[in-house]
Amino acid sequence: MAISIPEHLHTGNAENYKMSIRLCSDGLSFSGYNPSESGSFFYGEATYDRSKSYIAWLKDLFFENDFFNYPFAAIQVLYLSSRYTLVPNVVLKDKEDVAFLSFTLSGSTQKGIRNAVRGEEMTVVFDMPEDIYEFCARSLLNPTFVHHLVPFLSVWKKRSAQSIPKHMYVYIHGADLDIVCYDQGRLLFANSFPFQDTTDIIYFILYAWRQNGMDQKKDLLLLDAPKLLRSELQQILSSFIFKMESIGIPTEFYLLGSGTDRAPLDLLYLSICE
Repeated sequence: MAISIPEHLHTGNAENYKMSIRLCSDGLSFSGYNPSESGSFFYGEATYDRSKSYIAWLKDLFFENDFFNYPFAAIQVLYLSSRYTLVPNVVLKDKEDVAFLSFTLSGSTQKGIRNAVRGEEMTVVFDMPEDIYEFCARSLLNPTFVHHLVPFLSVWKKRSAQSIPKHMYVYIHGADLDIVCYDQGRLLFANSFPFQDTTDIIYFILYAWRQNGMDQKKDLLLLDAPKLLRSELQQILSSFIFKMESIGIPTEFYLLGSGTDRAPLDLLYLSICE
């Protein structure tokens, strides 16, 4: 599958661009921009062909689109997964990633990866399939692997620290939702849940809301989901939670270039955290 990229991007100027690649169960998306060039942001995506294994599809995609091999200034691979755990830095030692994951998660653990959380004394430890990790590590120029929740944690902590009410952030992607709660910048709760329908989502949100002692009149729910689902959730939740907003992104991001309105929120936040 051939993917179109901006005409202004080529091997001769790729070293000026920062590239982010987002891997999820539905396929792949990517974005890039030149920090010194206004309007240079671009975004693209490819849908997973389920007639193949994910790794076979990924290899074909890279083979057909050689721009993934350009010598970018930096490449980050954002991996979406509910298989992660948050570990205090004081107890995290070298080469213990798999041990922590095996203890906290069911199923076999593959390639263990860790990401420090800016402003927190903790690390996100997650795993990804060994074959996907090895292929990306070989095919891309010095990629950094990042769990999708990490960019959010840095930005949400800062936003919560500037507010007295507690904040609950709900990010819905695919068939999973992430729930993160803060009290004036202090992390209270972070977990991800699979869901099948709207009822599941409502249950998880209200359960976490009650578990963290949040006030239905004073505290704030911030939500990101596909448009129709977000509207439905807001209508139902308004009977239980009085203050709700969309998570959103800083307005200056819309000035970067075309595609910011289509790019997934985690991919945009990854650029913010750089």
